[in-house]
Amino acid sequence: MCLVIRVISPSRSFYILNDSSITLSCDMVLPAGSSQTLKLGYTPLHPEQHVGELLVQSKNKDVSFNIPLSGHGGLSQVSVLNAQQSSSRLWVDMGDITPNTRNTARITLHNTGTRAAFVSGVLEDEEGYPIPSNLAWINPTTFVIPDNTSRELYVIYEAGARKEGGVSVNRIALLKLYCGDEIARRRFCKVLK
Repeated sequence: MCLVIRVISPSRSFYILNDSSITLSCDMVLPAGSSQTLKLGYTPLHPEQHVGELLVQSKNKDVSFNIPLSGHGGLSQVSVLNAQQSSSRLWVDMGDITPNTRNTARITLHNTGTRAAFVSGVLEDEEGYPIPSNLAWINPTTFVIPDNTSRELYVIYEAGARKEGGVSVNRIALLKLYCGDEIARRRFCKVLK
């Protein structure tokens, strides 16, 4: 069967990748019982929602399929504003931690991207195990930062220094931040339900 494949994209954001060229339409010969891969590309020109469709029909137009295409231009880009940098790591000094006191560090996260960012944080010890929530926690643990907006994250630590052989030892808490695109996260959650 000889097929005509066409991308209908008013924004020209969707296209067919055909060998080394980019096109909006192509012909494909598909023998009965066979399959063939078609590569589509998406390059948004503006940070907004884009729609289109992939039209697949036989040469004589007796078989026709319309496949909707959807994409959203832009990306989220989260940066930490008020942390110290040492080689490739960022760090925040919680100050002197003594028993029965609470130390709080404020960390500012800024989304310089054009899409909302989803952020989730976890506190771990030096070995990568979660720190018990009665010793340290973060607030909030998960949140969304709209584009070009900042949000505060607080790290609260109530543990004193450990004593090993009568010597005080500093305790390190690692804050791991997982950031991603909020729109993509919502779509994944919807698909997984």
